[in-house]
Amino acid sequence: MSVRATATPSNGRLVFVALGLATVFWVFESLAHAFILEPERTFVQQLFAPDAHELWMRVLVIAALTSFAAVLFFYNRSKALAERAGHESREQRLRAEWFSESFEQSAIGIVENTHGGMIISANPAFEKMIGYSKEELLKMRVSEISIAEDNLKNLEFRQQVIDGEINSFEMEKRYVRKDGSILWGRLSVAHTSKQWSGDKFFIGQIQDITERKRAEGELEESELRLRTVSESTRDGIIMLDSKGRISLWNDAASSIFGFTTDEAIGQSAHKILVPSDLRESSSHGMARFLSSGEGPVVGKVTELIAECKDGTLVPVELSVSPVRLEGEWHAVGIARDISSRKKAEEALFASNEKLNVAFEQAPIGMAITSLEGEFQKINHITAEFLGCPESKLLGRNWREFTHPDDVERNEQLQQNLINTDEPNFTIEKRYISGRGEPAWGLLNTSLVRGPGKEPKYFLSHVQDITERKNAEQERRRVRELSERLNHLNEMINSSLDFPSMLDKVIDSAREAIDSDLAVVMQRNRSGWTKWHHSGVAPESATPTLPADYYQHLFEDGESKTPYIANDPDSDPIIDQKLVQQIKAQAIMQVPLAPKRGKSMVLGFAHKKDASFSEIDRDFATKLGASLELAIENSRLFEDERRIADTLQESALVMPQQVEGVEFGHVYHSATEAARVGGDFYDLFPLEDGKIAAVIGDVSGKGIEAAALAAEVKTTLRAYCHSEKSPSAALALTNQMLNHRSARSQFVTVVLAIMDTNTHEVVYCNAGHPPPIYRRGRSANVLLTSGSPMIGAFSDIELGEASIMMERGDSLVLYTDGMTEARHIESREMFDSSRLVEAVIANYHLSQEQLPQALHSDVSDWTGGDLKDDVAILTLTLS
Repeated sequence: MSVRATATPSNGRLVFVALGLATVFWVFESLAHAFILEPERTFVQQLFAPDAHELWMRVLVIAALTSFAAVLFFYNRSKALAERAGHESREQRLRAEWFSESFEQSAIGIVENTHGGMIISANPAFEKMIGYSKEELLKMRVSEISIAEDNLKNLEFRQQVIDGEINSFEMEKRYVRKDGSILWGRLSVAHTSKQWSGDKFFIGQIQDITERKRAEGELEESELRLRTVSESTRDGIIMLDSKGRISLWNDAASSIFGFTTDEAIGQSAHKILVPSDLRESSSHGMARFLSSGEGPVVGKVTELIAECKDGTLVPVELSVSPVRLEGEWHAVGIARDISSRKKAEEALFASNEKLNVAFEQAPIGMAITSLEGEFQKINHITAEFLGCPESKLLGRNWREFTHPDDVERNEQLQQNLINTDEPNFTIEKRYISGRGEPAWGLLNTSLVRGPGKEPKYFLSHVQDITERKNAEQERRRVRELSERLNHLNEMINSSLDFPSMLDKVIDSAREAIDSDLAVVMQRNRSGWTKWHHSGVAPESATPTLPADYYQHLFEDGESKTPYIANDPDSDPIIDQKLVQQIKAQAIMQVPLAPKRGKSMVLGFAHKKDASFSEIDRDFATKLGASLELAIENSRLFEDERRIADTLQESALVMPQQVEGVEFGHVYHSATEAARVGGDFYDLFPLEDGKIAAVIGDVSGKGIEAAALAAEVKTTLRAYCHSEKSPSAALALTNQMLNHRSARSQFVTVVLAIMDTNTHEVVYCNAGHPPPIYRRGRSANVLLTSGSPMIGAFSDIELGEASIMMERGDSLVLYTDGMTEARHIESREMFDSSRLVEAVIANYHLSQEQLPQALHSDVSDWTGGDLKDDVAILTLTLS
């Protein structure tokens, strides 16, 4: 910093100034003589009264004196100014050195910046505080290292300084360090200028107050938390000083006791809050506390009665803690109004009394069990239901009295109550009573939780529903046995092969009534012998019984109701030797007395601890009636079967050989039911080298179908000899069928007449599956003529067609049992396209082998389960 000095005037200038001053002096002197000392003389006289010599002398003397005085004054003045200037220059230099040294070594930050905020200087302390180097700072503005909110306030103060409203300012401001952290600083700003240029700038001093601000924040937060807790809590907070006077009293305390804060502060707590009859003892306890910090209510939660401002008494829960401040004991108490809780406890007590009465006198069983399952409380209904005295049930686990199959489900439902918000669950479960008897209960269980929602115990209601469940089980049992009986009747009616059917029926019936043994005894000349059996009994367990053994089951040749012996060891009717052999615990005998055929007895036995019920008896009675009818039908069927077999054999009789052709044939009855069908075929020679081939199918089964098939076959033989065309022969056969009394049957038939000389085959297809004509190895033709079946209508038109047959070609005729056979799994039909493929695949076989091969293919397709008869006839020119 430099000091500006003033220059000394020259001597010429001094003389001129001195003369000027002398002249002025002379003028003033003349004026004084003229107007003051000698007013009677004129100004001119006064001015020019002295002679010239005197005047000039006076002027010269004055000028000389004035010049000398001026020279002496200015000399001294110049010398003093020079000395002062030199002194000031040294002082300023020392001050500049001191400022520079202080700027660099100052412990607080110093920053100089322009009006625009550009940093022009910063000391090392500020560099360390802010984390930037001096080179980095000199390229930055103050705003770049300031929080925007604080920077706006800073700019307002700077503008006020520039406008002359204030000389300087201070503020607390946040800076952003280079690492991104925040620095709190106490900023003092002054406005100054550069002496050599006059440029204005700001100089700021920054003191780091980050730690103080942090401590202030923590203290403020702590005070806020304390104030928030004190103001928001529903408990009264009271603090007593070392004299026992109230020093802190929150709003909750005012609400509880009725005293305002102003009324309570400074008062003796035991005098305004303790009832009068307890004040003496309270004062002794207070004195003890103030001297030792101990007392009967210190460090514990105590229920007390306090007195309110209006004189009413209020129950409070008081917690007192001692605090030692500056060597003296103070107390902090938290008081909670427990009036509502006391009322609730009283109500709960009354409620518990009512609950105990309701618990004991409830019309259904009630029980309280721990979370582990032990009975903690039960009523007499529960004890009766479980068949055990209450004293022997307490402490025992409910699992001991629950059927093993129901334990896991009950446990899962209880755990679900614990883990979720479900209020309760209801299940039907089986119990094992102390008497060993099974019982059904409708259980409703709730989980009781504590104030903190923690599980405490289970409350259960149990209603005895044994009778209802038994009734339900009986109804279900009746329904199940009824369904099983329907199934058995289907089995009985689906087959006339009685022995095979009976095996399946008694197996299914034994399973239905859950017995261990089932046997069918048949009456013979020697007595009763085993015919069929099912179950675990060995052969020796079914001996031959005397002829009169089952006389209690029959009366005058009629069967009676089934006989049940649930205690066969003591039953005089039951043979004890038989009981010991089969180890039976219960026996049921079902008589079968068909009108045609031998009498039988169907017997069932339980080898386990079980018994036969009236429901079982009803089932057995109905089953016996169905079996009696089945036995009668089987006898009738056998008679019909013999007749039908004879008729069908006539319909399927084939010659050993026919001149001019090679042929093969096969017939297989259905495997599902041994019923005689209406399939037929024929091959016979005609005149002039012609041969007739016939295949047909009569609707229906049994004797009527077999008889009609034989009749149609015979009729066609006759008309083929008299008529020249197959359509004419079939037309006459249709007339014959329509003159019969039964009009419900019809016949599908193919009649082909082969001329062995010309190789022409003329055929008529009356509603039958089209024959396959195999030409060579691969070409196949389905022979259709579009004619209707015969026997259904009296007036029909029959057409015919022809083909030329070469040697090696084959004609394959078949019935619909082939093409309508269904796959064992997919249930798709074998159909004509698959049959054509089978014919091609077996082209290398002889005519005698081909029909059996085709039947094997369709049998494989169905898994051997054919639903209809199959007839196949193949032929070729020899």
